[in-house]
Amino acid sequence: MTYKKVILFVAAVVILEIMYSVPSYNTWFNTKIFNENISISDQSEHLDVEERMQYRFGGSYNIFQSIKQMLKSQNDTDAIILLPPIPYVNQVGAERGFTMCEPDIFYYFCGLKGDVANSPDVQQSKYALVIENHKVGLKKITDKHYLDSLIALYKPFY
Repeated sequence: MTYKKVILFVAAVVILEIMYSVPSYNTWFNTKIFNENISISDQSEHLDVEERMQYRFGGSYNIFQSIKQMLKSQNDTDAIILLPPIPYVNQVGAERGFTMCEPDIFYYFCGLKGDVANSPDVQQSKYALVIENHKVGLKKITDKHYLDSLIALYKPFY
């Protein structure tokens, strides 16, 4: 029994060594797991879950949390939010510290459903995350014309 455990341990170590010798995995590991901007001792001082999320993800997380609080105060936490595409946000240039994410990560950050312009359910969106003058904001979609204009604006970026 012990012999099998040793063999499995050695095999796991060899697989990890091979995996992290590949440059793309090595880059991912060093940027996502061991972020050089955030030391482990700094992270150990911020052990509360919410505090760690703010510390690690910065501006984007804080903006998404403020959107969550705003919709919670309006009792509209089941709203679907139209998210701009990542290339669009990069081209327009949002405020410092903000990076757009996919709808799944948006849901992970704030618990709100996000949608993209090329989704079949995009017509159900009640709000849109917009960038005006490099500031990120949330606008209520009041009519189909406004939604269609946003979809037309975002389509070339998919």
